[in-house]
Amino acid sequence: MRAGSARVLFPAALLLTVACTAGEPETGCELRDTTRQITDRFSALGTVVRTQWCAIDLTGGSDRVPGPSDIRLVGYFDTTAADMQALLDHPGWTFRRSQPQDLPGPVARAAGTASVPSWTTSTDLETSITRDLYSAAF
Repeated sequence: MRAGSARVLFPAALLLTVACTAGEPETGCELRDTTRQITDRFSALGTVVRTQWCAIDLTGGSDRVPGPSDIRLVGYFDTTAADMQALLDHPGWTFRRSQPQDLPGPVARAAGTASVPSWTTSTDLETSITRDLYSAAF
């Protein structure tokens, strides 16, 4: 998150924590702009005004193990200034400066991460969203 701005970046690994490297094939990250999936999963972060994200199947489409796939969801969304301020002002949450890590190329370019000198994140915020059921960074 950038203080004073309405853009939130949320690289998130759902169900399985995996470090995706910068060399990851970009074909594995097809950008989408539908808001429903983001609103449904992350409504506590505020109103989703606009978003771009991708879902990366960490099993590589393998059918060796039956059952649901492990998915890494990574992207960003714009929220309202009021919703951003409410997150930053939440009592008891501590924020620190951070840099987004391991972003697929299409997401990094769409979010403009290279032009942002510092980002703000909070372990308290992350825990409130994930409830320790999966790993995520917001």
